[in-house]
Amino acid sequence: MADWVFRNTNNPFLPFGDHNFNAKSLAEYQSRYSRHRKIINEGLRIQKESETRAAKERIIRERQRKKSAEYRNTEIRKKFIEELSKKTLLEQLIQLSQDQEYSVQFYPTKIARQSRLSLLMDLDEELRMALLKKLKGKHKGPWGNLKRDLVYLYQLKNGWRASPWDRKPWF
Repeated sequence: MADWVFRNTNNPFLPFGDHNFNAKSLAEYQSRYSRHRKIINEGLRIQKESETRAAKERIIRERQRKKSAEYRNTEIRKKFIEELSKKTLLEQLIQLSQDQEYSVQFYPTKIARQSRLSLLMDLDEELRMALLKKLKGKHKGPWGNLKRDLVYLYQLKNGWRASPWDRKPWF
């Protein structure tokens, strides 16, 4: 009966009351439905992995923020800034992007102020992405301006509606 309904109707909800994927036979419907379910299950798996990764990243960023706040007005930070000031701006940006211990607020805002768009354009894509990852979240002032410039360069290369945190649609 289902084969007859598939062949003799244009109604996308017959014979099962759900989308029939424009199938013309029961076998074709089952094949298309199976493929559709595989795509959905793969998308759900990818989404779950993305959510797990994001949760881990939030934990890391929170740990970095707490440690940075704890050492904010200490000799440790003074020595850190002193050592950092001996490096070039490029070396400072590289260190910032690779730092797994402290948040960006631990670094002097002078780094963000000196990072002009022309300098950021000369950085390789990997370093820009690492800096964007480090700046993920809300930032005001110089760090927010640096993040805005990095997102602008990312969008310039990847399309204006894109951001590094966009999730690809899977359905």
